[in-house]
Amino acid sequence: MLLRGRILAKVNNFLRFPLEFHAIYQAVSKSYFPHFSTSHYSAVKHYPMSGNVSSKQAEKCVDFGRKHAVDVVISKVLEAKSETEVFQSLVHEFGCNTIQITHSSVARLLHRFQDDWKSALGVFRWVESCSGYIPLPELYDKLMDILGKMKQMDKMKALLEEMREDHIISLNTIAKVMRRLAGAGDWKDAVKMFDQLERFGLGKNTESMNVLLDTLCKEKKVEQAREIFLELKSHIPPNANTIHSFTMR
Repeated sequence: MLLRGRILAKVNNFLRFPLEFHAIYQAVSKSYFPHFSTSHYSAVKHYPMSGNVSSKQAEKCVDFGRKHAVDVVISKVLEAKSETEVFQSLVHEFGCNTIQITHSSVARLLHRFQDDWKSALGVFRWVESCSGYIPLPELYDKLMDILGKMKQMDKMKALLEEMREDHIISLNTIAKVMRRLAGAGDWKDAVKMFDQLERFGLGKNTESMNVLLDTLCKEKKVEQAREIFLELKSHIPPNANTIHSFTMR
């Protein structure tokens, strides 16, 4: 219940709901959110939704695990022009309680929109808002990588903060963030990520040091990597992978 509340709060922060849409929400919520308790109403009512819900819509049951169902969602997403429109369109068309969302189908959608961060983010916020479904940490990592690849650093960092609050950050998450930051020329921010590892529930050890050094070396920041290594080696023991990061450049 607590996690679902956090998810609803995220969507509330993601999209603000103008007052003129409150009446529309009341119609939509009867079809799409019958299982939400009144304690969650204040968060849900801020979803921006548009259009009227037809009686046939409540009868829809899309098996999201089937390939053609994913194709239907993709076609709907392609009609939208922003992450907000993607979210609105999917909520209006499919709702949440009338579909079966699976991890594999979400992974396929993120793969399909790996070069389209707006669609990927809109889709992810939609599935994230659905009660009964919690994305795997690996799916968060995939979205993180998409945002970083498309140079959406502020959104990437905001997603990282959400993951920190939910305690689902792994070293793989940090590795993706470091590499995207360094790849965008922000290698100093990549180093700051290493400095803040404890804040994300991770430790400064040989493995995390190697991730940082390898990231810097791959981005042609070998001298900076050497300086950091000399500073860290007194309290973090290197291993064969540490040496490999330098010898292969």
